Amino acid sequence: PDRERLFESVWTLDPGAVRSASRTCASVAAGSGVGEASTIIDGLAPPVASMGGSSSAASRLFLRVVSYMEQGLLR
Repeated sequence: PDRERLFESVWTLDPGAVRSASRTCASVAAGSGVGEASTIIDGLAPPVASMGGSSSAASRLFLRVVSYMEQGLLR
């Protein structure tokens, strides 16, 4: 049943890793016949800019999301 399924996930705020994962997902979609995926792939072609944010801000965001999950606010 849907409520018993388990999923793996990866968390990163690194712009390069996010861009790479986005390209991979768009490529899989394109390979599955999703026509709009080629537009997304084209949009992901330019180099990614450096984020320059603080690690403490990223940590606070991560902890907030985990807290929401523990409280059952995200499903």
